Amino acid sequence: QEPTTSHVHLTYKPGIRHPIDRGAPGLAVLAGEPERLDERAEVAAARRDGWVKSVGEVVEGLAAIAVPLAGLEASIAAVFLPGAGVDEPTIVEALTRAAASIDDHLQSSPAVAS
Repeated sequence: QEPTTSHVHLTYKPGIRHPIDRGAPGLAVLAGEPERLDERAEVAAARRDGWVKSVGEVVEGLAAIAVPLAGLEASIAAVFLPGAGVDEPTIVEALTRAAASIDDHLQSSPAVAS
């Protein structure tokens, strides 16, 4: 169901794909994996910093900030319009907290824990 209170919203069709080494969500997934010799510098920086930002790599005119989810081939991200007054440190903090919460939940869930 489309939101009724926002002026603009973005949706992706299920099954849409793009190279994993393009865009913050994919770069964050790669940052959760062991280092590779051929990886982009942004992946190493994301591994070091715990987050990554991209602009226009997947959808022209959009930016994303993402953090990896520990122990999973997954990430959590926020997508936004660059220059729209987004407080990037606040986004990074919120995503980092959300990722930690997901990790805590998965670690304590007997159905998911291996």
